[in-house]
Order: sequence, then C-alpha cells, then structure tokens
Amino acid sequence: MSQKRVLAELINQLYTTNKNLLAMLGRYLVKKYNKTLVDIINDINITNQDIIEFFIEIPYEDPGFSLSLSHYLTNDPIFDDLLPPVSLDKNNAIENILISHKNYILDESNSLELRYSLFYDLLIRMFQQNQGMSQLKEPYLKLLSEIQSQTKIKEQTSSDTDRIFIFTNQYLESPTHAPSNIVRVLTQQFEKIGLKVIVVSCTPVPFPLKLEFQNMQFNQNTIQRGDVKELYENSFIIELSGNPLKENIFEDFCNGLQLNNNDTFILVGERCIQFDILPFKNKFHFPTGTSSSISTAKYLIADRDFNLYNTKGEKLELIKCPNDFTLEKDVEFSPPIKEDIEKLCKIVIVGNRLNAEIDETLWDELVKLSKKISAIKIFIVGEFDINHVPENIKEMVNCVGFQDNLKQFLVDKHFYINPKRNGGGQSSLFALKVGVPVISTNFGDVAHLMKHQNCIDSYNQITDFVVQYIEDKNFKDKIDTYNKSLLTNPEELLDGMNVMCKSILEYSGVEV
Repeated sequence: MSQKRVLAELINQLYTTNKNLLAMLGRYLVKKYNKTLVDIINDINITNQDIIEFFIEIPYEDPGFSLSLSHYLTNDPIFDDLLPPVSLDKNNAIENILISHKNYILDESNSLELRYSLFYDLLIRMFQQNQGMSQLKEPYLKLLSEIQSQTKIKEQTSSDTDRIFIFTNQYLESPTHAPSNIVRVLTQQFEKIGLKVIVVSCTPVPFPLKLEFQNMQFNQNTIQRGDVKELYENSFIIELSGNPLKENIFEDFCNGLQLNNNDTFILVGERCIQFDILPFKNKFHFPTGTSSSISTAKYLIADRDFNLYNTKGEKLELIKCPNDFTLEKDVEFSPPIKEDIEKLCKIVIVGNRLNAEIDETLWDELVKLSKKISAIKIFIVGEFDINHVPENIKEMVNCVGFQDNLKQFLVDKHFYINPKRNGGGQSSLFALKVGVPVISTNFGDVAHLMKHQNCIDSYNQITDFVVQYIEDKNFKDKIDTYNKSLLTNPEELLDGMNVMCKSILEYSGVEV
C-alpha cells in the first residue's frame, strides 16, 4: 500500500473517530512537509469536502501535539514511515508558508472563502513571529476588493443621529486585553458627551465553518454570535463573528440599523474586514500595536505618528491620544523591597497569546535566573497552557488565568517581564503604576511606553537586571525613579481623553 493511500485512509478514519488527533496530524504534516494543508490535501488527493473544511480550520502551531500523535501512530507499524524526526528551520518555514499562502490567496481560481480563511491563518502566523506583516498588504487588498464587490451595504439616511460604532476584532472583559480596555474607555467618554455607542465585535473565525454557532460561546462575555448585550447605560455590544460573505448577518446589521455617512466608525486594533468594507466617510483607526497595518480609515488615533497609510495610499491624518487607557486612580507607587525579593522573587508575565509569545530562549533565561536566586515564582496571567513550560522549571510556574483586578494582583509582585511582542502596553502600565519594574527588550509597545530607556538588548540580560536591582541600591533607585516619571497624572489623562473624543467628533461633523 502506498504511503499516500495509507495517509488518506488514516485521515478518513480519524475524521470519524478522533478529530483532536486528526488536528494533530494536520499540524504534523505541515511541519513535516513544510507546506500548507491545502497543498498537502491536493497532493494526497483527498476529495472528502468535510475533511477539507475541517483541515482548513486547524490552527497549526501547537508544540504539544507530536507526542500524542507519535504514540497513536506507532501502535501500528504500517505508519512508521510517517514519523521521521522533524527538523525544520523556523524562519524558512514561516517564509515558505508566507509564499504558499500568498500565492493561493492571490489566485482568483481558488474559492474566495478558503482564500479568506488562509489569510487569517497567515495573519496570525506573521503577527506571532513579528515578521512579514508588510507582505500581507497585497493579498488583503485583493480579498477586500472582491468582498466589497459582493457585499451589498446600502448608503442611506437614518433618523437616528450622533451614533458611534466602535469595531474591534475581539472583545474581552479582561482588563489585560488592551483593545477591549480602549473600547470601554472610548465608550464611557462618548456616553458622557451624550452619544449612543454600539460596539461591534468581529472575532475572525476562519471558514468554511463547520462549528455550530449556537453552541459556541465567544470570549469571556459568553456573548454568542448575533447576540446584543448592554455595556453601559446608553451603549451596547453585538457579536458578529465569522464570514461577512458566506452569511448576510453583517449586511443585515448594516442595513437594518441604516448605517450612513452621518455615523462615526472607529476601529480599535488591527485589521477588521467588516470595518474595512464599510463605504462611509467618517472612519478612524486606533491601532494597538507598533506593527504596520492598513485599513480604509482616513484618520489615525494614536499617541504618536505610526506613519500608516490607508488602502488608497493616503497617509492617515493623526488625532493625538494619551498612551494610558487604564484610567486607574488612587494607586500607590510602591516599588518592591529587597528583603521581600530575597525571600521569594515573584515574576509576572501577562498576555492573551503567551503560548506563541514565550519562546525557548525566554524559558532558558528564567532557568538561569532560578539558579542565581534561591526562591523564585513565575506567575503567568492570561491564556496559557502549562504544558508549554519546560519540565526543569515547571514547578516554579503558576498559571493563574485572567485576573479581574490586575492592579491588585500586581501589588506584591517584584518584576514584570515582557516577551518580545507588539502588545503588552496596557498591562505593563498597571505594573509601573504599582511600582513593579518592567523588563522589556527594546521592541514594541512596551519599549515605546518606556521611551526606549532601561530596556534590555536580549533575554540574556534578564538575570543581570534582576540581580543588579536586588544588590545595587543606586541601580534600583534609578529604575524606580524613572518608572515613576513615566506615569501621567489622572486629571491630565482625562483631559487628554476629552480632547481626543472632541477631535474625533469634530472631524465627523458632530456638534457637541
């Protein structure tokens, strides 16, 4: 029996008996052959549409899959030749996947739905690897043009005036999720002015989508697709996840509420195709990362000029905003005490994508640190799988999940370590406000927040930073003094928020 035939039969068998294991096999094949699943499926000549759709939905990157898969397959000698050791250069793998996905997306002979699904897979990969984001512009514009031509959103008038629609790729109630935190602050500020705010959460669920939406609960709000939930007195959130093409829920939303040129539309975060296909003029983009991004907005809301351009190649006009959206008051700046650190050094890492953001080099450095300091505890805040932690440090790691009161959780911690990433700006602010030193490489939002001062060049310097902070009083005083200088007076922040909101409304022609 040929290897392809064996593989095809195995895929069919797992599809009916063990879909989790089938997902593992999909990830394994991607790593083994350094191809997309679309190419692999074509090569094996899989024709079962259900299997193809299932495979397309698989998030490929999962370091924990290989052991379970190997255990299953090696129970039958016929599968032995499917399990050679995987040795793949990570950078080349990402580059090859980028080329393969990009070519597939640009090819109009392929299904638009599959191309859109692969784009979001590619977007996640590039974002996690902090590379290749600029190369997504061409396939995104191609998809956007085709989707706009198929989506029938009517330009109309409405008797309902002074409405603000805030779009985001995902809304979470967690205070550690920067886009959601910004959405809440904006909503509250516009409500104070007397405007109606509708938050539109468009979680990018890939498709073709076999999962039943009525059985899915999105985010921590347990808000389901199509549901409307009250946020504040005069504001609501609606979940419109999924495919704006395959179903008309977004089209119905736009036409049912009679969205029009008198409304104001704000995108918080990165790409949101539902926001981008809107044909209206008052569109503002509030990016939450330092990576390059594109949208169909005309205005940029940011604390510095990102030098971004919209899909027409026009530079986005800047509206200045504060860099602190935590709006925490009555916070005591109280740096850690040497004696407390020496008893038990408490390190915290915060994030919503830490499975992808914490790599082996960071774990290696934390192991090195644990050998320098006798007692150490690492708290992982957010979504994280403990199985990603190396065995030689696992007993020191405590995964605490999302924290409703991050400020209070951080009060007795000693160091906030920021992985190399684009996010982390708001959670690191919580740390700075209570006096916890932030250790970050000179990259991304956190480095910008710290004005690129007191950053480390690489993870290899984490141990030196911690030891010097404990043993060198002058160094500790320098770090603490500088960190305190970064904090903005709450009244000044509020003034900045008011100016920002009024500027948005002024550009939209809304009288306040």
